[in-house]
Order: sequence, then C-alpha cells, then structure tokens
Amino acid sequence: MRKLLPLVVLLSALLVSSVALAQRKPPPSPGGGNPFLGETYEFFVGLLSLFPNFDPVIMAADNGDRLEIRGDGAFTIWPKVAHGGGTFVHKDATGNEVRRGRWLAVEFLSFVSYGFGGQVGLRIDLIPDGQPDAIPGKMQIDCPLGDAPPSAVFEARVVFQDSGLNFNQRVQGGTFLYRIHVDPPLCQGGLQGTCAHNLCRVGGPLDPACEPEFDATCVASICAVDPICCGEYWDQGCIDAVESVCGMCCCTKGIVPCD
Repeated sequence: MRKLLPLVVLLSALLVSSVALAQRKPPPSPGGGNPFLGETYEFFVGLLSLFPNFDPVIMAADNGDRLEIRGDGAFTIWPKVAHGGGTFVHKDATGNEVRRGRWLAVEFLSFVSYGFGGQVGLRIDLIPDGQPDAIPGKMQIDCPLGDAPPSAVFEARVVFQDSGLNFNQRVQGGTFLYRIHVDPPLCQGGLQGTCAHNLCRVGGPLDPACEPEFDATCVASICAVDPICCGEYWDQGCIDAVESVCGMCCCTKGIVPCD
C-alpha cells in the first residue's frame, strides 16, 4: 500500500495542473476593443515636408507671446510609439525673439479620430539653440477633417512646462493628419529580439525582462496576466496573448499590427 503513495501523489498533481490549465482565461485586451489598434498616422505641422515654403503654424499665449512652429512625424496607436520633430521660434508680445530651436516628439499620449483627420496628443522636448538641457512640453495637433467638433480648427497647441506658457490661441494654422496603410509584408521578422525564442512559436518560458523588437514591454505584460508564460512554458495561450495584450497579430512569417 505504501508503494502506491507516490503514484497517488503524482496523479493528484497532474489533476491539479489539468484543472489549472482548464481554468486559464484569455488575458484582457489593453485597448478594450479599440478599432484603431495597430494603425499608423503621419502628422504635419506647417506642412514642412509637403511644402517647405509653407507658413508655420502660429499660436499665441494669454500674455501675448507667440510661437511659430513647423514639423512632422508619425505615431502608432498600439504599441504606443511617436517620433518626429521640427523647429520653433518663441517671440514675446512685442515681437522680440525669446528663443528658437528644435522640438522632438518623445511620447504618444492620446488620439481622437474624426474619421479622416483627428486630434493627437504628444509629449515633446523643446531644445533651444545654445542650451544643453531640453524643456519638457506637450503638443496637441488638430486636423478637423471628417466628423470633427464645430470648434475644431487646424492648430498645434503647445505648452512650455518650464514657464507654464500655454500657446493655445490660433493665429494661423496649417496642420494635416492621415492614416498610413499597413500591408501584410510588415509581418516579416521582428518578434524575437533579446528573447530566447520567437513569441509566435511554442517553446520554453521567456524572461519577462526580454525585449522583442516590436514592443519592449510585451513579454512582461503577458506574464503579468498569465505567469505560466514566464514560469513554465510558452504555449498557445501565450501566443494568443501577443494579440490580446500587445495588440499585434502572429502570421506565417512573423507579425503584423492587428486591425
């Protein structure tokens, strides 16, 4: 009878593991069913790339200061990525130049679709000429094409966080925003990065600190809702989470943004 005890213990362990696997639920989608997941948009402020001689966007602050700004870039809804930049000139109420330099998009914050155009919020760094340190700020770009609110106009509002200046009054505008069509060939590669294996293939557990090329936090996010993926094995449930958690879809060659 004592010889049967290890077998009973083994069967009990297998039963518990089977029940745990049966109770695994698909990880929740971070976008809550957001139809814009994976979409990429380009933006233009002053239409610099389209028309180099086009007038800049000019916005005014409550104290009369004005900001002339140009630039362009792109952003994706998920994973949240933004890049781009341009130039700016800050003048006081009498027209004297206060500072000029470059600005860089450093973080995607928000997006509201108007159907064709939309409104995007970005965190930016303003880098004045001759100054070693960047000034943090925020930019909101409006392109009121499509089903936009009646109050929406072509503008690029900017907040300088060092002085608290909020350039939110339009003097002249010229912004544009449009969606870039994403084709399936983007599914080639880009999944493994520093991870032990491709995220779209069954394999051993992955280190939550590893970083696939498309989203540095994807594996950690998956394992936060499904610890088995980093503690025991990377199975089909983990592969499915590449879509439900990270917003990307596995295909035969690699990965594509999900529609």
